[in-house]
Amino acid sequence: MGYQTLSIFRYDVEADTDDQLYSRIDGITAPVVSGDLVIFQYPTNDGFKFDEQFMSHLVDRGVHVVIQIHDAECLRGYVPYDEVAFFNRASAIITHNDNMTNALADKASLHQCLPTMPLII
Repeated sequence: MGYQTLSIFRYDVEADTDDQLYSRIDGITAPVVSGDLVIFQYPTNDGFKFDEQFMSHLVDRGVHVVIQIHDAECLRGYVPYDEVAFFNRASAIITHNDNMTNALADKASLHQCLPTMPLII
């Protein structure tokens, strides 16, 4: 079993047209095929538009996505997008600890929350 890094660089996503964003994400995910497992550190800091498009691109291709949540805006108050629905698109999520898992569970039903644990590849 091997692994590969998908390089995501910070840039101004709003400067891209939808076609440019699609092409950028298509290039980033080129080595990923249906059935692969991608661990997605969220957020990417390229904005929710990028994160949502990236997730859609992977899920639509039959990729298993596990989100490792670095930060969740919905835990700090109102956000203009449905972050919990975004999390529910993943095969599983990894949180920092039980406190984050419980706080997210209070927001809505999540599929699978896994507290952070060592991952051996």
